[in-house]
Amino acid sequence: MSITTVNGHPVHYEAFGRGKPVLFVHGWLGSWRYWWSTMQALSSTHRSFAVDLWGFGDSSKSVGDYTIESQSAMLDGFIDKMGIARPFAIVGHSIGAGIAIRYAGRSASSVDRIAAVTMPLSMDHVNGQLRGKTAKSIIDQSMVRYSGFAEVVMGLEKTNASAFEQSLDELDQLTFGDELGQIECPILLVYGASDTVILQPEDDPKRTESGPQNRLCVSLENCGHFPMLEQPAVFNRLLREFIDGAGPGDLEPKKYWQRRTR
Repeated sequence: MSITTVNGHPVHYEAFGRGKPVLFVHGWLGSWRYWWSTMQALSSTHRSFAVDLWGFGDSSKSVGDYTIESQSAMLDGFIDKMGIARPFAIVGHSIGAGIAIRYAGRSASSVDRIAAVTMPLSMDHVNGQLRGKTAKSIIDQSMVRYSGFAEVVMGLEKTNASAFEQSLDELDQLTFGDELGQIECPILLVYGASDTVILQPEDDPKRTESGPQNRLCVSLENCGHFPMLEQPAVFNRLLREFIDGAGPGDLEPKKYWQRRTR
């Protein structure tokens, strides 16, 4: 277990591999653990860092402020503390992808590629059945629903309900889709075609033929909320091609995924 501190609070992380750096950010359901197989797949060419957000995993549970802005600032402090070489690629899942987008919007020169996995573009893209439920009830239900994924269960067991709830509440006022439009580096959006937690966008109205052509949205077949665990070979291949330099226009549809936007 590796620990550093940001603003006096412990931050747990794991690092693996050699080469160009990649930063992994987990989402609501879990911790750094569900990135492990992807980190291993990239280890021969990339130095991967996976961090536990405050309130999750083995990072501090006493920060109090678990807002998206606070978590983004924590990433900034963590990157500086670890001396991660810039520019680097950043990969986020669920709300972690939104936090990564927020960080990249504030530190454009630090990030050269973003992979946002099952990221809610707005609250409209979060399953309506989750609204009105307490964070504890969602965590308890997820423990049962994802019992087949030990990496997720281990993270959920250590999740601070308040940290989960604060970020969920913020989605009513946030639209990550708008923030995407302010970022110029290549962006890969990945969704599971069978995901019942985050609804994939049917279209990308912010992107036009005459506008920025720096992003691509794909849908993985027979896949739910955790592409890195449910379709690891497919996900890892797609991610490697992207972070190794393939642009959105160079990633051609394979039999296991479909383009969702032009």
